[in-house]
Amino acid sequence: LPRAAYPRAAQIEDFYKQLVERVSNLSGVQAAGVSSDLPLNASEIVSMIVEGSEGENKTPQAICQSWVLADYLQTMGIPLLRGRTFGPEDRLETQPVAIVSQSFARKFWPRQDPIGKRIRWGVRDPWEMIVGVVGDVNQGPFSTPLAPHVYRPYSQLPAAFLENDPFGDWHAMNLALRTQADPASVTSVVLAQVHSLDPGLAVANIRAMTQAISSSVAGAQFNTILVGAFAGLALFLAAIGVYGVLAYAVARRAHEIGIRMALGAKRADVLRLVVRQGLTLTSIGVAIGVAVALALTRFLASLLYGVKPTDPLTFAVVSVALTVTALLACYVPARRATKVDPMVALRCE
Repeated sequence: LPRAAYPRAAQIEDFYKQLVERVSNLSGVQAAGVSSDLPLNASEIVSMIVEGSEGENKTPQAICQSWVLADYLQTMGIPLLRGRTFGPEDRLETQPVAIVSQSFARKFWPRQDPIGKRIRWGVRDPWEMIVGVVGDVNQGPFSTPLAPHVYRPYSQLPAAFLENDPFGDWHAMNLALRTQADPASVTSVVLAQVHSLDPGLAVANIRAMTQAISSSVAGAQFNTILVGAFAGLALFLAAIGVYGVLAYAVARRAHEIGIRMALGAKRADVLRLVVRQGLTLTSIGVAIGVAVALALTRFLASLLYGVKPTDPLTFAVVSVALTVTALLACYVPARRATKVDPMVALRCE
């Protein structure tokens, strides 16, 4: 909202309330709300003081915060775990309240009921009472860890913040809708409602949540494809290397293999001999690879999402895949070794 057209706090709040009321009545809209931040877009980081937390409660803590209006939590599918959501009773002149995320409650009150606890943003600010606990949501990129989050009612945002905001942060809010139909089909109707309130208002960055998620994971997906392509190439080269080494070893040991078979060695014995050599090389390579991967966990963490760089299952699956690939690479040289004619092998020496 332009500051020149909306200089007073009451005007700003009234605009957003009217907008939410109008779009909520549109066909296909299940819920609507407004927030200062949206998931995956990096929330505002503030310092606050936690009353009664386990630890030094006078030390300011870095916390994510969002100012929300109407049914924002329901719209975004953020579940209410304890307590209540914000309501019309939460006004500027009433008891300041807040809703915290589950990670917030676990961090500061791990063995206590957070409902009724208090937080504040500075030694001169009033205490805000916790009235609800909701599920965790990634406010930043997927690769970032979950951060404790506080939701505050927009109706309790001090008028001085809105009217004296030098950057206009509190004038620019995000409208969120939950629809039954395709979000693209609702866009034009929502824009019409916005312009019915203010024809000259600019609306930017309209997109579905699926698009926001795709945009957030685009970098990780590219890294995954790139690393996967190089990993596949490396696996192919490793298989060729194992095959080449064993083929050369079989050729060099043809005389030895002929003697073994002349002395009664069976084809299965020769097969095991060659495969054992291949598995020995593979085991050494896998051990070195695992050690190097563990040493580079900090770098690997930036390329992975949803998998820890030290995930034991991942290491086990990769090790098994490498071993199976090596066994397949061993097969041709091993089969060739079993077909060595003892008489020919002895005469070639």
